[in-house]
Amino acid sequence: MGGCELDLRDALMSSGEPAVVDVFVLMGGVNIFLPVNWTVSQEVVPLFGGVQDKTRSIPSNPAQHLVVRGTVVMGGVEISN
Repeated sequence: MGGCELDLRDALMSSGEPAVVDVFVLMGGVNIFLPVNWTVSQEVVPLFGGVQDKTRSIPSNPAQHLVVRGTVVMGGVEISN
């Protein structure tokens, strides 16, 4: 029943396996900010909630990939740059 902001815009990712962020939201919200050169995919199950991917990807290196996975119950996850 709260909120969280995860700002990864200044983060660096090594090439290889994708990075993973696990989320569990219960009646709250999570905002995730990513660099524009990262690609993102989501494996989130929303139950009475939602997930929005508002990223504007300009992938300069397709190896920089983030996977967001988890569960959202009566809340929301927003992914943007």
